[in-house]
Amino acid sequence: MDEATGNPANRAGQAVREGIGMAATGRVGPGKDDEDGQVYSFNVVFAHGTFDEDGRIVSMAVDQLEVATPNYSGASMPQFSGFPGQGGYSLWDDNTGKVVGYTEDSEDNYMQEIAAWTSKRARGEDYQLTSGSWREQMDAYQNMMVGMTVDEVETWFGRYFSAENGRPLTENSSSDADRARWEAFSDDDRARAADIVSGATMSLRDAHGDILTAIRRAWEDAQKGE
Repeated sequence: MDEATGNPANRAGQAVREGIGMAATGRVGPGKDDEDGQVYSFNVVFAHGTFDEDGRIVSMAVDQLEVATPNYSGASMPQFSGFPGQGGYSLWDDNTGKVVGYTEDSEDNYMQEIAAWTSKRARGEDYQLTSGSWREQMDAYQNMMVGMTVDEVETWFGRYFSAENGRPLTENSSSDADRARWEAFSDDDRARAADIVSGATMSLRDAHGDILTAIRRAWEDAQKGE
């Protein structure tokens, strides 16, 4: 990493290695239903990276599967009621805005739920964030990482992203610790942080998924063939 500019010192060369990484995280949430029933979810991040002879990222492709219990309010969210014989799970209805009973406790429903799972990238425009879709923001991050090593990606994350929520730092960061870090930034640091936010604002490591660990594991996998 070029300390003066914050950019990769050398752009990546020809891809000579590739690897795949995965990181799975569970979550108590997001939120509860109208009957105070807890929503549970899990996220599985997949990363495929190609790397040059110096370990610099030539390309990075990330996708993510998020699955929640069916009492979550969101029609496009993949759902999982549990295994057959457990009695089903509270079922949310978007039209009425409340829980309307339980999911069917059957092997057919079990198979149908899993068959309907769709990744965040495949959900496309249905998965909107505060600015653009998940797919668009992930594409922006992937492009920013080209030319960096995975160590440099983690250093970049540690400098310009919140340790509390994994999002890029801004002058409007919510926590006292993040605002203090922003205040300590030089003008160059603030310009680099603004460049990040212009492309993406979502978290790279929080309860929604650990993207950085999946990328690290892709690099570890790429080295196994050496």
